[in-house]
Amino acid sequence: MRLQKPMRILVAVFVLLLSLGSATLSGVTVKAEDSDAAAQGTVSDFVTRLYNVCLNRDPDEEGKADWVSRLESGEETGSSAAYGFIFSAEFQNYNYCNTDYVKQLYRAFMGREYDEEGLNSWVAALESGSTREEVFNGFSQSDEFRNLCGTYGITLGDPIAVPEYGTVPHGSCSVCGETDGVTAFVTRLYNICLDREPDEAGLEDWTSQLWAYTKSGRDVAYGFIFSEEFINKDLDDETYVEYLYLAFFDREPDEEGKADWLNHMESMGYSREDVFDGFVGSTEFDNLCKKYGIVRDVATSTSENTDDATESTDTGSNLFLDNYKFTPDQGVIPIDAEENEYSVGDIFTHYTGYEAVVLSVDENGPIASWEYTCDHNWVFDYYYEAPTCSSGGTGVFHCTICGMQDAQPVDATGDHDFVWSGGFDGSCMHTGIAEYRCSVCGYSYTETVDINPNNHDWWTVDGVTYCAECGLIQE
Repeated sequence: MRLQKPMRILVAVFVLLLSLGSATLSGVTVKAEDSDAAAQGTVSDFVTRLYNVCLNRDPDEEGKADWVSRLESGEETGSSAAYGFIFSAEFQNYNYCNTDYVKQLYRAFMGREYDEEGLNSWVAALESGSTREEVFNGFSQSDEFRNLCGTYGITLGDPIAVPEYGTVPHGSCSVCGETDGVTAFVTRLYNICLDREPDEAGLEDWTSQLWAYTKSGRDVAYGFIFSEEFINKDLDDETYVEYLYLAFFDREPDEEGKADWLNHMESMGYSREDVFDGFVGSTEFDNLCKKYGIVRDVATSTSENTDDATESTDTGSNLFLDNYKFTPDQGVIPIDAEENEYSVGDIFTHYTGYEAVVLSVDENGPIASWEYTCDHNWVFDYYYEAPTCSSGGTGVFHCTICGMQDAQPVDATGDHDFVWSGGFDGSCMHTGIAEYRCSVCGYSYTETVDINPNNHDWWTVDGVTYCAECGLIQE
C-alpha cells in the first residue's frame, strides 16, 4: 500500500518539524536531533558538530567564530574545514590507531557509526599503503558527506592534496591502547634480530628518524642486521637467512626459498649484503613496511646507521662485476687481491665470457680491457626496487651460462590493487554508486549499483512505518 501524495507531503512536513522525540531508522531508534537529515542546520551548527565529533569537546567562541566566518565567506569548504579538524594537532594527539581513525571518519563525515564491511575495507587500505590523507579524501568526497554538507548549506569542496609521506600516529592509541606502527616496527626488530627488548634511547632514536622520514624501513633494517650486536652472534649462513625471513617476511622460511638463497651464497658468490638487499627489495618486505605505516625507501635515504651499526653508504655492494680483476685459474678476485703473474699484452678468457687484454700491471695485479662474449640467458633473482602498478622497478638477474649478475629495469605491472573507497547501496527507488581506488597509485573508478527493491528507508512517525523513498507503508 502506498501513501497518497497529500499524505506523503503531510508526513514529510511533520518529520521536518520534529525537534525532539525519536524516529526509527533501519530498526535503530535515534534521537531526531542526532539525524542531520532531519532538519536544515546552520553553518554555526556545522562547526559545532566538527568540534563535538572530531575534538570531543564544545567549541571555544573565538575558534568557532573564525571557522564560521571563513565558511560563510567561501574561504573554506566542508572538505577543507574537516581537514583542519582531522589533521589538527589536537586531533593527532589522540594517536588513533587505523581502526579508531576510520571510526572517527565515519562519525565526522557520515554522521553515523561504521558498518563492519566498510570499516574492514578502509583499514585494509591503510595497512596496504594508503595514507590517512588518501582515506580522508575517500570520505570527504563521498555522497554521504556531500548530503551532510547540504543540510548545513555548506559547499563540499575538492579533495585535499596528498603529501609524499602520510600522517601516522606518534604514540599508543588513546582509545584501545594499541602501539603505533612505527614503534611496533622498531620493537619487533629488536625482538627478532637482537633477541631482546629495546633500550629507551635506541628506540627513541630509530622511531624519531622514521617519523621524520630521515630514515627508511630499509635503513633501519640495515642498522640492525649489520650492527655489531647482530654480527657478534657469529651466525652460519643458514641461520642468517632464517633470521632474515623472520625479520623481513614475518614468517618461517619455505625450504625451497631458503635453499635457493644458500645456493646463491655458496655457488654464486653472494655476500650477506647481497642477500639482505634481496630481502628488503622484495614485495613481502614492502608490504610489511606498509602494514606498520613505514616507507621502505625515502629520497634522502642513506645507510649511515647508528645504534652500534656498521657505517656504510652502499647497501648494495657486490651487485655487479665492475670492480674485479681476473685470473684464468681463480676466476673473479677483488681489486685488493694478491699480485699475479700476468704481463702486458697477455690475453685470457674468463669463465664469465670476458676476453681480456692486459694493458698494464701494478702491485694490485693486471689492469685489463675486456669485451664480453657470452650469449646471456637471464633468470630473475629478486627485486632491488619492486615495480608497482604505475611505476617500473629494478630487478636483479643472473645468467645461467656464465653466472654474471646484472640489474635491469622492470616494467610497471599494471595490476592495480583496488579497494572499496566509498559509495552507497542501491535503494528501492534509486541506483547506488561504488567507488574503487588503487591503494598504490590512487587511480579510481566507479560502478553503478543496481536498484534493490527490498532496500527501503523505513521511518516510523506517529505509529505509521513507511519508506521515505517510495512511500510504501509497512503492514
